[in-house]
Amino acid sequence: ARSYLDKVARKIKKFAERKRRPVNYRIGDKVMVKLNPRQFKSLRVINQNLIRRYEGPFEITAKVGKISFRLDMPHHLKIHPVFHASQLKPYHEDMDDAERGQSSRAQIFITPSAIDKKIEAIIDHQLVRGKGWGNSSAQFLVHWKGQSPEEASWEKYEDLWQFKDQVHDYLKLCGAAVVAISSGGACADPSSSLLIFPAMADQNSNLLWLDKFKNSNEYLQHAWQPLEHA
Repeated sequence: ARSYLDKVARKIKKFAERKRRPVNYRIGDKVMVKLNPRQFKSLRVINQNLIRRYEGPFEITAKVGKISFRLDMPHHLKIHPVFHASQLKPYHEDMDDAERGQSSRAQIFITPSAIDKKIEAIIDHQLVRGKGWGNSSAQFLVHWKGQSPEEASWEKYEDLWQFKDQVHDYLKLCGAAVVAISSGGACADPSSSLLIFPAMADQNSNLLWLDKFKNSNEYLQHAWQPLEHA
């Protein structure tokens, strides 16, 4: 019985070594990650046939131990961002990797626009009010590179996490100044101001403050300031 178990163990080890990818990732590399619904509570309610083999890309921010890596993942996914190297594969922007397992289905966790496209310009924004206090969602009208302006799409603020710098630049360009609310600065009439919570906001999330007013040219302007919960 002992020799049989040893033989099985050797076969398992040989198979694992054959499947294992070389660990040569560095901080800053972009990788695709294999997500198993049975490992993550937030994925168990989703039909497994709708989940792509790999999701991403995500940027490596740190090496954890000898063979695991921490990834820069959006908080609303509610997934621990440390993965073993066997769950990762390099991301190729030319999409020529035959193992990518491409799917024509829409991305489940992150909108396709947040992964496969680049922003040409942010055209407009709107606030979509949800049920209950603090459930409003900011959306932005995005003109994607390679598409006509007529094909611009409304995207949620939290889904544009890879383009947060461009979103914030848009907000600041629309307004003449940043309202220093956190330091006690004065702001406009509170009745014309909007306090927007990103989806899945918790006590550690930033708030997006939009102060709406019209200037002499009748343009809608905004002042942006990230605020911490009190």
